[in-house]
Amino acid sequence: MQENLSQNAIFFIIERLKTYFQIVTDIELAKILGIKPNTISTWRNRNSIDWNLIFAKCENINLNWLLTGEGSMLRTEDNQIKPANSSTSASSPSETCPYCFIKDKLISSQQATIDAQKKTIKLLEKELELCVSSKKLMHSATKPDEIAPELKENKKQ
Repeated sequence: MQENLSQNAIFFIIERLKTYFQIVTDIELAKILGIKPNTISTWRNRNSIDWNLIFAKCENINLNWLLTGEGSMLRTEDNQIKPANSSTSASSPSETCPYCFIKDKLISSQQATIDAQKKTIKLLEKELELCVSSKKLMHSATKPDEIAPELKENKKQ
């Protein structure tokens, strides 16, 4: 059961599926759905989605939310929309808001990237210092003006 929708609608549905599963990438979504990553690209290109697969993997998802982004993300057991404030055990916004979870995950990932880049910069600076100092040594040892006068005379003979 594949249905054609607008390209924007498909994009947002795929993004909402990622939110539902609390993931960021198409590859992660493909693994969860049990499909090849290029299938998601095909959905986007053809403006269609395999709804049977989505319904099979997302039993608790609110279809209205999936299609429009409106309302609660989850359904209750009796197919009623779960109230947004029904979760009382959550202690942080990341636990109640899927977008907050993704935002926090992205921030954490970006911070790790920044830290790794800072380490790389420090290592490259040290390597540059070593290269510059060894080049100075090599360069100064091979300057013709600094060759001992005896060696110059030996060359003339």
